[in-house]
Amino acid sequence: YGWTNVGEIQGGNVISKSNLDRKSAIGKIEFKFDLVKTDKIRLVVFQSNDVSVEGGGWASDRKNEISVARVIEIEATGVQSVSGGSDQRWIKPAPEIYLKNINGQWFKLSENKGKIVVVTFWAAWSPESQQQVRDLNNLYNQYKDQNVIVVGISTDEGEAERINNFVRSNGLGYPILIADTGVKSAYGGIGKLPSTFIIDQNGNIFKEYFGYRGSHLLELDIKKLLQDQ
Repeated sequence: YGWTNVGEIQGGNVISKSNLDRKSAIGKIEFKFDLVKTDKIRLVVFQSNDVSVEGGGWASDRKNEISVARVIEIEATGVQSVSGGSDQRWIKPAPEIYLKNINGQWFKLSENKGKIVVVTFWAAWSPESQQQVRDLNNLYNQYKDQNVIVVGISTDEGEAERINNFVRSNGLGYPILIADTGVKSAYGGIGKLPSTFIIDQNGNIFKEYFGYRGSHLLELDIKKLLQDQ
């Protein structure tokens, strides 16, 4: 899930960090932090278990033999880590979304508890965003009868005609909302488009993606949540 860095912990302080490909893992306590969301680094400390890197080689030489035993420390305000075997995911309450769609109707996220909600922030000027909302339309049509909701939130300002034309020309069946500064701020400022959030049946953020992600990856998240319900 985007774990990219390791380093050494000494007395609770980070004393060094480097890319996983260049850090020896022998006898180290590793920390890995999720850089998917850059404005709030989430630090999780793992304990190495049976790490085997022959000849003092770098971790990248034998990645498949590196395993971690358990999370031994978490420093992340308001964030839980849920572990199920090798599965690690972040869970935190999704900020409320209360916005009008392009037809003037209100959408309220909290009224959809018990459903999986896929939210993507996008803009009509962004080719990656355009592809993301098209892909999500396919997922919407496939899973709409299984308590799965897709919501697009346009960050375009003063572009109502352009948004409407895009929605019509692409046959989007799910609601397209118009973002305001409050919602964008609540979801981290939305510095990268598209930004997609998978919200579980309990109203918690199950996964976050910044930049385009193919529908296959998002579908795996949906299937996982449907399986766990």
